[in-house]
Order: sequence, then C-alpha cells, then structure tokens
Amino acid sequence: MNFDVCLVRLKMEFAIVEFTADSSVDIVATNWLARNKTVCYWPNVKKPAALEKVLKVRAAPGSDWAQFDVRVLHEYGTIVNVITNLISLPRDAYA
Repeated sequence: MNFDVCLVRLKMEFAIVEFTADSSVDIVATNWLARNKTVCYWPNVKKPAALEKVLKVRAAPGSDWAQFDVRVLHEYGTIVNVITNLISLPRDAYA
C-alpha cells in the first residue's frame, strides 16, 4: 500500500520580539507585526490579565494600539512553544 506524505507548513502564530527602543523582550501574536515584521502593534491595555487575553486569542490590532519598532527573534506555532522557548532562550540571543 502506498502512502503519500504531505508536508504541512505550521502557521507561526506567535513570536518573541525585541523592542528596539529599550531592548525589552516580549511575546506577541504574529498578526500584530507589520512592515516586514519590523513594527509591532501593541494593545492599549493596562492589566496583565487583559494583555494575556488579547494575546491568547490573537486579537486584531485596533486603531488605538501603539506601534513600536521591533526585531523578531523567533516565531512559534503555539503559545506553549513560545513560553517554553522564552524561558530557555539564552541571554545573548537578545542582547
């Protein structure tokens, strides 16, 4: 019996980015990235729980979201992969 092997490209839904203004690092949804992934829209929320919520559902950027210059360090398919890899990311990867 023959089986065809299909390669499916995993959609990268989250990324670890470095904000170039202050060298801080955070997790973003890839749909928050623009201009060849050099600009990130950031939600207008104050509480960490609200930020976590919009991140998990990959909310579409709103007109009131701020824009920041970023450098994408790595992209991942799931939020679990991002968190796991952020914890183990060597400091020199974003220094």
